[in-house]
Amino acid sequence: RLSPSDADAQQNFGLALNAQGDAAGARDRFLRAQALRPEWADPPIAAAWLLATGERRVRDAPRALALAQQAVRLTGGQDPRALDALAAAYAATGDQARAVTT
Repeated sequence: RLSPSDADAQQNFGLALNAQGDAAGARDRFLRAQALRPEWADPPIAAAWLLATGERRVRDAPRALALAQQAVRLTGGQDPRALDALAAAYAATGDQARAVTT
């Protein structure tokens, strides 16, 4: 049984849901994991990527950008996954110049 208060379990379930094509369910699990452990960069990275590049029905470019910026702050700008998510979020918001230079 999935523990609703276990950030790792929520994140992993989100990854599984995303792999099965349930983008909305994955988004919800990533955001739940982030709420449970706000200092962990993996959930906002995954959520930002999904919101920037996922199915049209789950895309939310402004939220993707905020999450990606948070992930970059959490990682001190040293995690390439966070930087990739930030570039994708910039592209999703139409800021191609920043997307290319991130």
